[in-house]
Amino acid sequence: MKLRLIAVVVLLMVAYASYAATFPGSISREPLVRGDVSDRLSVGLGYDRIERGITFKDGLGRDTLQADSISGYVGYNALPWLTTFITAGATTLRGDQWRSHDYALRVSAGMNAYIWEGDVLKPAFAAGRISIKGTAEVLRHEADTDAGTTDWFEFIAALPIGYEIFDRYVTSSSGLSTSLALYAGPAISVVDGDMAVSPGVTQAFEQDQLLGAVAGADVFFAPSFSVGFKALIFDKVTTGASLRFHF
Repeated sequence: MKLRLIAVVVLLMVAYASYAATFPGSISREPLVRGDVSDRLSVGLGYDRIERGITFKDGLGRDTLQADSISGYVGYNALPWLTTFITAGATTLRGDQWRSHDYALRVSAGMNAYIWEGDVLKPAFAAGRISIKGTAEVLRHEADTDAGTTDWFEFIAALPIGYEIFDRYVTSSSGLSTSLALYAGPAISVVDGDMAVSPGVTQAFEQDQLLGAVAGADVFFAPSFSVGFKALIFDKVTTGASLRFHF
C-alpha cells in the first residue's frame, strides 16, 4: 500500500513539474539584454515656438502656421545606442488670424540613434568628441479656435553632426564634469493638416518646404542633467528649449 502511495505521489510530482515548465518560473534566468529599468530612463520638459510656411491644397494660397507647444518627455534606452521616446502636452495657435482660445492636444513618438563617435585630441584647446546621430519623430497637434479644431500631423527626421566639448574641471567632489554639445545637420519634415476657417468648414494644408536643417546646443551641467536649445530651419524657423534628467 505504501509503495503504491509513493508511486502515485511521484507521478503527481512529475506531472506537475511538466505542467509548471510552461510558466515563466521555468525559463532561463539569463536575459537577452541586461540592465536596470531606471538606468535606461530619461524624463524632461519641452517648449516649441512653431513657425512653418503652409500651402492650402485647394489652391487658396499660402499662410504661416504659428503655434506654441509645451510637453512632457519620457525616453527609454531600448538598446545602448537607441533611445525610444514619447511626449504628451498641449498646443495653442497664435497670430491674428488663427489664434486659439485654449490649449489642446499634442502627442508624439520617436527614436534617437547614436550612429558613430570619435575623439578629437588635437589641438588641445579644441579637444572633444565628434558624433553622428539620427532622429525621427511623428507628431500630432490639435488647437481649438472659435472656428473649430485645427489639427495636423508632422513627420520629422534629421541627421545632425555633433561636437561635444568637456570641461577639464570637476564640479563636485563626486567628479561630475560639465560639457557643451553643439550639433547641426540636414532635416526633412512632412506636414499634413486641416485648418478650421469657420464653424464646420476646414481647409487642408501641407508644408511649403520639405527639406531644411536642424541646429542646437545641449549644456550638460552633470551627466544626468542637461538644458537644450534648438532651431528647425525650413522656410520659417521653429525654436525650442528642453530640460532633461537622465537616470
